[in-house]
Amino acid sequence: EKVTRAYEVALEHGAGFAMNNHLIWKRYANFVKSWTGTAGGVGDITAESVNYAAIIASDPDLPSNPPPLPPFDPTFEHTSAQKQLNQLRFIYQRGVTHPMTGLDQFWQEYEAFERAHSESLASVLIAEWLPKYQHARSVYLERNRVWTIHELRGGRLAVPPVGCETGV
Repeated sequence: EKVTRAYEVALEHGAGFAMNNHLIWKRYANFVKSWTGTAGGVGDITAESVNYAAIIASDPDLPSNPPPLPPFDPTFEHTSAQKQLNQLRFIYQRGVTHPMTGLDQFWQEYEAFERAHSESLASVLIAEWLPKYQHARSVYLERNRVWTIHELRGGRLAVPPVGCETGV
């Protein structure tokens, strides 16, 4: 929750438009993808079991088995998976509207993500977001045609273009 909020705050405050912003969008999507799909299933390593193992190592009088976990709740898994799905969709849909390096790959990932869940829903959502992606792509290409980051000299004052009269 805190990491998700940190990404959201960063993106709200301009990180989505920063240089190499495609890395931020990609890492955010990868972070959400890394959420586990199970909640307390058999064989899961939980923070409680790791902490219990550390306590056992320091106190040999304790039993070697961790305390029992609460029973598995399938509704929790469903809501977690649904939250992950919605969060990923939200990230992809916002990301494909930003002109950035790696936009084509990000769009392809979004298409694959949607098609993996529902082909019929994917066709509707892709058709809805395609014009926004195409606009962001054309803006990105136009910016690259006009200037590149290597041509900009940060930290200098702006000067009039060559050939313009300076009438101050």
